[in-house]
Amino acid sequence: MIEACASVHITSTRGGPTSWKVTEVSDLRGDRTLVLHGELDIATAPELVAYLTRLRQHGHAITVDLAEVTFMDSTGLTTLMDAHVEAERNGWSFSVRRPSHAVRRVFDLAGVGRLLDE
Repeated sequence: MIEACASVHITSTRGGPTSWKVTEVSDLRGDRTLVLHGELDIATAPELVAYLTRLRQHGHAITVDLAEVTFMDSTGLTTLMDAHVEAERNGWSFSVRRPSHAVRRVFDLAGVGRLLDE
């Protein structure tokens, strides 16, 4: 059995009534799952970049769970694609899983749906 501990960071997006939340879950091996809630867009993507940068610097394997993402724009897609390319280039473990309908649509329109781990 893998035990987990979690920390939650909540930030309100600027200019709108939506909220953004990231739940970071760590397992005993040190692998991290980031569960995203709300919108992944130009207002929130920089915060995800900061999370990914911090975790990558510590050498953690990262999975991003997108089941609760209600909207994603091209900035969110670019953030995830950049992380994927960086992972392939430098050999760290990065994956995206459980895409919501909104996320799947953006990935499919961009022709990169194969990158989603389901």
